[in-house]
Amino acid sequence: MTPRPLRQFYDHDRRFVLDGLDRPEAAFRRHRARFLGALASLTDAEWAATTRCDAWSAKDVVLHLVSADGYWALTLPGRSQAEKTTYLRGFDPTSTPDAVIASKREQTTTEALAALAQSTDQLAAAFAQIGDDEWSLLSESPFGHVPVRVIAAHALWDSWLHERDVLVPLGRSVPVEIDELLNATAFTLFLGGAQGGVLDDAGAVGDGPDATVVATVAFDDLPVGALHIRVDRDVTVRVDRDVTVGVTAAARADGAVRPGSAVDFVEAVAGRAPTGPVLARLPADLSAQLARASQVL
Repeated sequence: MTPRPLRQFYDHDRRFVLDGLDRPEAAFRRHRARFLGALASLTDAEWAATTRCDAWSAKDVVLHLVSADGYWALTLPGRSQAEKTTYLRGFDPTSTPDAVIASKREQTTTEALAALAQSTDQLAAAFAQIGDDEWSLLSESPFGHVPVRVIAAHALWDSWLHERDVLVPLGRSVPVEIDELLNATAFTLFLGGAQGGVLDDAGAVGDGPDATVVATVAFDDLPVGALHIRVDRDVTVRVDRDVTVGVTAAARADGAVRPGSAVDFVEAVAGRAPTGPVLARLPADLSAQLARASQVL
């Protein structure tokens, strides 16, 4: 499949829901502390090595995360404002991130690492300031205007993937924490819902579903519940923590499809592994939805 533009939702009346995740601050800080520690131990050759992000080095990945953190920290406070920002209208995930970091490439690895430590604190503080009743408020992301819950999940998903992008090719082990993986999996399903296309979309930039997509998915390495997705003109992803699912208890998730590993699922949809083996284990309509979404990554 050929790449296609990102679907962006500005000035819309759609309902986007990502429900059932914990507040992100603790998981984000733990993940970043681990990643910062690993980065600090890299040799010069490892800093310069190509990651899983095509032509990006480890330093390029860090510079990207610093810029992303800064953007989220800048725009999240606008969640309560009637007029939302539109800085990212026309955002191209294949070229915009590289253009943003171009002017920072002269930084040393020490400077880049210090900047990531600082931006980590800034974004964690921005998350901490979100009230429990504010998670459904809209703010701007590359997808357009979406709930801040989606933005928090997006930020952690992106950083979680990039940790693996840097360390896996170097043969470094990357711990998998359940709450981080649950966040990445839930956001991957939301990405599939929004970027795979919605019904009644006059401004669609690619093919979408012909009918409502509904599925319940459970993963062998996520022993915390099943995930439900519904895509019509809206997108809803919910984590059902009342269902216990694991390698030995997957049968408890009534009606759930079980594609295997959540890590494999997230990495496949994000373009870090072939999609075929993973998507083949899903219902045809959800598989097609996720395949369309993966074209933007």
